[in-house]
Amino acid sequence: MTIPTPIKESNPELYARHVKHFTKAKAFTYNYYPQDEVILENYSTMTIKEIAHMLNEYVERITYRVRVLRTLGILKSKRTRRTKVELALATLNDKKEFHQVELRQVRRQLKELAA
Repeated sequence: MTIPTPIKESNPELYARHVKHFTKAKAFTYNYYPQDEVILENYSTMTIKEIAHMLNEYVERITYRVRVLRTLGILKSKRTRRTKVELALATLNDKKEFHQVELRQVRRQLKELAA
């Protein structure tokens, strides 16, 4: 199953940086389009290391392309990081729940002693 990825048509400026007027630089230009296609197809199911191994590329190069695609909004992050406020709120809610459970247990014990 292949996912249609019209990335070349939607962002032509992303692949337009090939140096055409320098004849000696032509050997050193690099086309990222095939990598981007593979990254878009497999990013949700594979790690960056696995994609790099599959493409026989350096991990740093794949990491760079993932970063570029994320900044353009073409690729979504795999995980969303929780902010410090969200982490603090979750911790406080856990503590609140723990103390409410303790309070219920103490009230039950008081009822048993009073009876």
